Amino acid sequence: MKLFLSIFLFSSLAFAQTEYRFFSEEETRELNGPQLIGSEYQSDVLAYTQPLKWYAESLRQQQFFNLSTGSLGPTRFLTNNTLMIKRDLYEDLALKLIYIDQANYEYIEKHFLIEFTYRLNQLLSLSLYGEPSTFKSADDAGLGLNIHTSKNHYLRLYAVAVDFSYNERHEGSEKYKKNPYSYGFVGRWLPEGKKDEFLEYSLRWDSRLTRENSTTNQVYEFERLFYEIQGRHSIQPYQFINYQISYRRGWEKDINPLAPLPDQQWDSQFIRSIIQIENPSLILGLKTLYSQWKSNRGIVIHNDLLPHFWYHFGSEWESFWKLGYEFTWHRGQGPDSLRSVLDNNNKLEHRLNAAYHWTINDRAKLITLFTFDLDRFGTGETWEGGNMQFFWTF
Repeated sequence: MKLFLSIFLFSSLAFAQTEYRFFSEEETRELNGPQLIGSEYQSDVLAYTQPLKWYAESLRQQQFFNLSTGSLGPTRFLTNNTLMIKRDLYEDLALKLIYIDQANYEYIEKHFLIEFTYRLNQLLSLSLYGEPSTFKSADDAGLGLNIHTSKNHYLRLYAVAVDFSYNERHEGSEKYKKNPYSYGFVGRWLPEGKKDEFLEYSLRWDSRLTRENSTTNQVYEFERLFYEIQGRHSIQPYQFINYQISYRRGWEKDINPLAPLPDQQWDSQFIRSIIQIENPSLILGLKTLYSQWKSNRGIVIHNDLLPHFWYHFGSEWESFWKLGYEFTWHRGQGPDSLRSVLDNNNKLEHRLNAAYHWTINDRAKLITLFTFDLDRFGTGETWEGGNMQFFWTF
């Protein structure tokens, strides 16, 4: 039996808006415990985080494409890829296509959604969206009510029926005993004339699902509650404060008599936050994390503190180099059998980041990042990894 319960407050990587994220089959592939997370993992995630300014800009665009791929180790990449295309079919009806591909050591999500939105009046619009699949059992359908409270603010209430025809159309021996649904809301404030600023708050509940396999007697359960607030605001001319804070509570259980560890259990908590002060030439920030995984074989606890900075040798209106430094203090505790071999207790890490920011034109930007381990500088392990980030509005 596998059991996973999580609570966490963290810096978001996702460009995909939360109303388009819900349970997907990819999440059942593995239990995302501490076994892959080493003492440098959070530093990798921070280095590969895209500028929050890009997300602020994407919220005001009809279409955009965002891509980020960075090395996490010899076998995996961190990915954060989103494509959104919106077209007005006629005055009150719009079509939107959304593609999402996001993965790291904590989650894996893939979606391709089609959405139609009909404007009822100045205050309300209605969205109908779904995720068609070759396998009809994997089809999803969602309904959203959009409340346009003002020119600069809107609130969306939504519900999604995940795998709504699974029991009738699935080709295997698995059936849902409890069908999955997602419910939530998201609000966004986009101040007029300030394209680099926004405020976003959201809540999503992925209801308890139970799926049983009559052949293998495997039982899988999943539930998640998610809350996030993030924003970017001007505090004086050309100076901004960036912040991302979220909370998630989840439940995952997999009883599998055929697995090597059929009675593995996890009960986990994560508390994470990030804040940054930014001006045209300098970004100063602090990221803090608390992570706990509790099982019937012991408890693993991670504490991470990551002060960091970036210095820009140029402005955003031209191509330029930027140099960054990350300091990581990591504490890892718990049985070695549950932890990654790269999880070192009371570890201090120093990382140098160098990136070239290519402003291709006023709509397209490309960042190529190179990262180096200062603790092993001058050795064969100097090279830490690389990352590419691309953002295009069209």
